[in-house]
Amino acid sequence: MSEIEIQFVKSRDSIGIHGVGPYDTTFKRTVCDMFKFIEEKNVVYEKFIGYFYDNPCEVAPDQCRSVASILITKEQLAALNLSGQEQVKHIVWEEGEYAVMLYKGPYENLNRQYQTIFEEIVKINRIPSEYPSVEVYLNDCGVTPPSELLTQIYVKLEPISK
Repeated sequence: MSEIEIQFVKSRDSIGIHGVGPYDTTFKRTVCDMFKFIEEKNVVYEKFIGYFYDNPCEVAPDQCRSVASILITKEQLAALNLSGQEQVKHIVWEEGEYAVMLYKGPYENLNRQYQTIFEEIVKINRIPSEYPSVEVYLNDCGVTPPSELLTQIYVKLEPISK
């Protein structure tokens, strides 16, 4: 069983490509498009991440929103000089408290981990926010066997009422 930790995350800059559609196909396509952009612009990045805005159990798969993204510095963001007309957009990873779970295994099973993390959030009497969940991919799926892939899942929490 996976355990969650509560972590405070500072605001971070990222750039990414938005997609709408079934996560298993749309996110893969936007990841490919993001890697093309990274190669064309020769962008060095800290981590590859994904933002997931909708619960596919509650939203029709063709309406699920996601962003294939990379974490970058403010200096890199400024150097890219994005005009807003590009497919790649600036996204801010919001500051706040997050429930965080480390998952080891194939990406195809990530969706099952969300049930676990949300059950654990309820057990500690916290409420998930409406902010998208964030997945941080800790190793390279191009060279890592699927059973060894490591992904951190972040679910933003509502502040505790005083």
